[in-house]
Amino acid sequence: MSEFTEISAAKALTPERTATPSLMTRLLVLNALSFTLIYLTTNWLAAAHQVSQHLMLAADASIPLIPWMIIPYSSSLVLFVFIFYHCGTQQQCRQYSLQIFTATHLAGMCFLLMPLRQQHAAVLPEGWLGFAFQSLYLMDQRYNQLPSLHVAYALIFWFHLRQTMRTLPAQLLLHTGIALLIASTLFTHQHHLADVITGAALGWLCICLCKPHEVPPVAAYYRIAAAWLAALAFYSQNLWLFLLTATSLPCLLLVAQAYARGDRHFLHKQQGQHPVWVRLLYAPYLTGYRLSWLLQRYVLQPAIRIQQITPLLAIGPRLRNAEISQLHPASAIIDLSAEMPEHPALCGPLAAATKRYLHYPLLDILPPTPQQMQELAALILPLLEAGTPVYLHCAMGFHRCRHIARYLTSH
Repeated sequence: MSEFTEISAAKALTPERTATPSLMTRLLVLNALSFTLIYLTTNWLAAAHQVSQHLMLAADASIPLIPWMIIPYSSSLVLFVFIFYHCGTQQQCRQYSLQIFTATHLAGMCFLLMPLRQQHAAVLPEGWLGFAFQSLYLMDQRYNQLPSLHVAYALIFWFHLRQTMRTLPAQLLLHTGIALLIASTLFTHQHHLADVITGAALGWLCICLCKPHEVPPVAAYYRIAAAWLAALAFYSQNLWLFLLTATSLPCLLLVAQAYARGDRHFLHKQQGQHPVWVRLLYAPYLTGYRLSWLLQRYVLQPAIRIQQITPLLAIGPRLRNAEISQLHPASAIIDLSAEMPEHPALCGPLAAATKRYLHYPLLDILPPTPQQMQELAALILPLLEAGTPVYLHCAMGFHRCRHIARYLTSH
């Protein structure tokens, strides 16, 4: 039986895992920060360039302002947050997150490369609705028009809520609410008809593209980062940003390709170190990991230390100079990190020859496959059975080594 068949069979027999509050909150924060950064930045750039072009049609001029429509318009924020905590499984939560994330970034690139301005005059109705509009104008300026993110999000909201609303009254309530949300973008004079049509197309595209997935789509994130870098360089026409793009874009695309193929050997780490050509080609990626490691170890998580799982098995992060002396002198080092060079004191030809240093790279963020866990168990268990102390580590000590330690202790 092939590895693919074995994994597929295992997935078929394994029930979908329930989404945890921690996962829901992490994905919510990721998308909220992503939206805020992109939306405010593109708004600011459009205002700074005094953008005046628009796609207002003749029919848009006859659309009246209906003040109470600010209520369904404002419901978008509530639904944005609610659905993260409404998702029952991790797969549903990740799919929703990826759809929102993709819509935000695709729309952001349109805002950056084709900025447009709302042509309706900003009107403040009387009473408390006027206060609601005033609050809206503080956050939502007259730019970031096409496509309408409000409409794209509304279709994604509908796609996820319709799966749980089984009764006819609930479905009618959902359809009516989403229809009002979409219509409110016109009747609050926040968007034109062209924005609504393209927003609906964007939402449907994200629903079709972003299928359920078992693991985080890391390759997609790197490709999106590459696209943003290229778009910013094109938009700004700044020499330094062009140089940064020229050096970073190939690296980001190669990392994305490695994650898409599941190539855990793409950095060609040997005896704990990367070849010179890898250090040059992947310099932005490797530098980012080194800075992240320094930030985690010395600022954010200085309390992370070597953790003793059993008398012979310890796990943790890549060690600092002062921590190496804490290891047993006869310890075997199992290095799961592909991105970080090993400390020179722990690797080298002699350590590799005596099996004191063994490198089994795993891609960061992605969970290990069943075959990878079995291969690591076959590597580590004989050492433990022979009485050899083992230090199992990844870069930060958060995920990869803990996954493997849980697997080892269960077997």
